[in-house]
Amino acid sequence: MRFGKYISANYPLIFNALFDTGRVKVFFANAQIIGSIAWSTGVSWPKPFSYTSKVMSIFEINLFDIIPFSCLGPGYNFYGSVIASTLIPVLINGSLLLLMAYEMKKHQGRVIPQEQKGICARYIGDENFVWFIILMIFYMFLPTGNLALVRVFKCIEFPDGSQWLEADLSIQCNFKNGDFTQGHIAMIVYASLMLLIYGPGIPLLFRTLLRQQHDEIINYDKEQDHMECPKALQPLKFLFFHYKPENYNAEYKECFRRLALMGLVALIPSIKSDS
Repeated sequence: MRFGKYISANYPLIFNALFDTGRVKVFFANAQIIGSIAWSTGVSWPKPFSYTSKVMSIFEINLFDIIPFSCLGPGYNFYGSVIASTLIPVLINGSLLLLMAYEMKKHQGRVIPQEQKGICARYIGDENFVWFIILMIFYMFLPTGNLALVRVFKCIEFPDGSQWLEADLSIQCNFKNGDFTQGHIAMIVYASLMLLIYGPGIPLLFRTLLRQQHDEIINYDKEQDHMECPKALQPLKFLFFHYKPENYNAEYKECFRRLALMGLVALIPSIKSDS
């Protein structure tokens, strides 16, 4: 609190001097993929790749495996984990949009000095800040949510003809006669709907927002130290800033590439490490 203004003024400069967020994004995306390969394929990888994969798994940011949701009751299983890891980020972002609309309507037409604004008015009432948080949440939870949804469709057939979910063998997919269980049908419907959001939906959202600000992005000369980033571009800055101007559309292409790769990885049938 004492050095708040100094930190606010100098933190971006210090951060940019130490980190290249473009490289960090590339490392972060690939670390998520490497960290999730083992559990998504069911393969026991040889050393040292198995160690590397375990270390990289911390970048999955799967908070829903850390939070003890299983304490909710014995009925909490992989289905519950899928719903938590995919629905909670959407609900958080929806809540942020509603709170932002409420704060903006509440203070509409009123000019309040920055130092007199409360926390809600200062942050939740700032449209650019809220959109930055929303986009960042989608960006960070996209791989985890997508892989969890894809695993809903992977079942193992037992000798008696029944099929059980590979991710959680306590969940039955099909009966011996081939009929789907009601619970699995419901989860297939849910996963299919959510894949529209975590599949093409989020990359298309990035594309739409970038296309809407196309001219402003092109005119923004980031090489000039005296030229501040326009306010309308601040929520999108992490999506385009470290690309060359001719490659500003690379971000949503990268998202589609990540989705395709993770989808293929998640659908690879399990194999033994000695095969």
